[in-house]
Amino acid sequence: VFLVRNLLTLGFNTHAAACIFWALAQGSDFSEETWVGLQAPQLINATVSSQYTFSLYWSAITASTVGYGDFSPVSQGESLFTIFFVFANVIIVANIVGGVSALAAMADQELAHHRRVINDFEKMLTQERISDDVAHATRQYLRMQMNQAKADTERLPISVRTQIREQRFAD
Repeated sequence: VFLVRNLLTLGFNTHAAACIFWALAQGSDFSEETWVGLQAPQLINATVSSQYTFSLYWSAITASTVGYGDFSPVSQGESLFTIFFVFANVIIVANIVGGVSALAAMADQELAHHRRVINDFEKMLTQERISDDVAHATRQYLRMQMNQAKADTERLPISVRTQIREQRFAD
């Protein structure tokens, strides 16, 4: 849900920027003071799908901060919009990367906790000179508990697991 929500946000933002970037050029009648008039005059009489594709291309390249330079803002309005768009996308992408990192960290923390518990028992079993049979049974029990903890959360409905994850990592 987290990734889907953020990818949809990024997709909508990219789509909206493409439409706005085209509208800015169209609002100036595609003069040479616009990206279309100066860099892509063939788009003026092109199909709507071609116009949208080139606008979306600009938006995606700008959103990804690749910036090939084949289409760039020309007018002051286009430049100001591009600045806003780049900053907005940096925030969106940072949010996605941070969320993915938080999910990975959560899994690492749970694994680290289980390892600490097992290591603590290993020390106790060694220090107290517990027999091999009892030590083996203890290890099996700890592994079973670790697997049971994973299984318990897996039995929860996906919506509940998602809500738990979102609330654990809410800002």
